[in-house]
Amino acid sequence: KIEELMIQLDSIFSYQEKNYSDKINKELNALKESYKNEIVLEKAKRKAEIQSLTLERNQYILILLLLMVLIIGVLFLNFYRQKKFKIEQQNFLLHQRLLRSQMNPHFTFNSLSLIKNNIEEDTEKSIKYIQKFSRLLRAIFENSTKNYVPIEDELESLQDYIELQQFRFPKRFNYIINNSIDTEEEILIPPMLLQPFVENAIIHGFRKKESIGNLRIELSFNKKYVCCVIDDDGIGIDENNVGKKSSVKLIDDFLRKMTGEGVVVINKKEVEKESRETGTKVELKIPYNIF
Repeated sequence: KIEELMIQLDSIFSYQEKNYSDKINKELNALKESYKNEIVLEKAKRKAEIQSLTLERNQYILILLLLMVLIIGVLFLNFYRQKKFKIEQQNFLLHQRLLRSQMNPHFTFNSLSLIKNNIEEDTEKSIKYIQKFSRLLRAIFENSTKNYVPIEDELESLQDYIELQQFRFPKRFNYIINNSIDTEEEILIPPMLLQPFVENAIIHGFRKKESIGNLRIELSFNKKYVCCVIDDDGIGIDENNVGKKSSVKLIDDFLRKMTGEGVVVINKKEVEKESRETGTKVELKIPYNIF
């Protein structure tokens, strides 16, 4: 009986040991499967992270390329605009020089004729006229190759021109030039911008005026440009007709490109219809350089 009991105990022990072994094996297999799954998941996670980083990097590269293309495009467009502006400015300056070189041939002819007719009657006045005329011609020739001249020189040439016109047309008009620009630097402006408008006032504005006309020229400075007002009390000029003149249109185009604002021509009678005031007011905003 003891032997049978031992056999039964061995059988029970073997059974328990087998169950325990099977349980351990199952747990080990489950751990192995779980480990394998974790490895697979980790690999998938790493792959997803790599793909995400690659996609993010590609996005950054694409954005960088787009920014580079945009910057290059802006630089190219800016370069093209600057080059186009310089070409247009050079064309204006060439046209302006041509206008200066051909400045009113009829004015030159009339001036010489006036000298010839008056030199015997009024020698002293004719000599003064010749001096102003020669100084004006010299200034025109000297400035024909310059893009900018000191504003004082330009006003001196303009004053000579006005006084020569006064000599040609005595008792037609009076004038005043008020230069309120007061800076330590020397201001330079393009030459011959004011003369065409002064000529319009004298030749056209005062031509049919019964009384003596008055011409006022004012200059001021506001850091961005030189402001000029040319005001007369003549018969008034149609701003539409003034704008069609080649010299005025050229100046208007130039100022629009340089300052963004063109020539403003105001017929005072049209503005103030109830007022008896007549004449023309011209406003210019002139670019400048500082020497």
